[in-house]
Amino acid sequence: MVAIIGLITALALPGISRYFRVSMNSITREMATLVRETYNATLVSGRIHRLVIDLDHSKYWIEGGSPGFLLHTKETLEKEEYRKKWTASKKGKAAPEFQIDTSITAKKRSLPGDLKFTEIKAQGTEQPITQGEASVHFFPNGFTEQAIIYIEDSSGNEVSLVISALVGKTYVFNRHVDEEEAYNVK
Repeated sequence: MVAIIGLITALALPGISRYFRVSMNSITREMATLVRETYNATLVSGRIHRLVIDLDHSKYWIEGGSPGFLLHTKETLEKEEYRKKWTASKKGKAAPEFQIDTSITAKKRSLPGDLKFTEIKAQGTEQPITQGEASVHFFPNGFTEQAIIYIEDSSGNEVSLVISALVGKTYVFNRHVDEEEAYNVK
């Protein structure tokens, strides 16, 4: 009986690990394609877009910014909050700065199976983001925030997706890469 269970396990394990490898490969291709589509949509529309990643729920989607939207620095954000505080009572609720762009992602997408986002390192953030939501912005002038997106499966296999700042290209590494190595990709 033990021999039969051992035989079944020996035959099944390679198939299971192959399934998770296929899931990892398909999600890396999908994410790279999504980055390219977002880059192109940003250039065509002239609006800022962003890839939003929900690390807590392993979901991702694309949002488009309202026309004329600009990213804030710490100082301009403080001024904007002050302005909103004094004008909110006079106008009513302001339109959201970003909304899901249904032409790129019709809805929030989930990572397949046991895959999860573990960490995001984005340009302009001092510390890696490991929980909550993280965003990678795409600008109409052709620039993209440099970012590294880490995806891991339950076996500890990890993929690093490196988004280039200049051409919206995604480089895929089948391991964890640090910022120095990632941003020096040619």
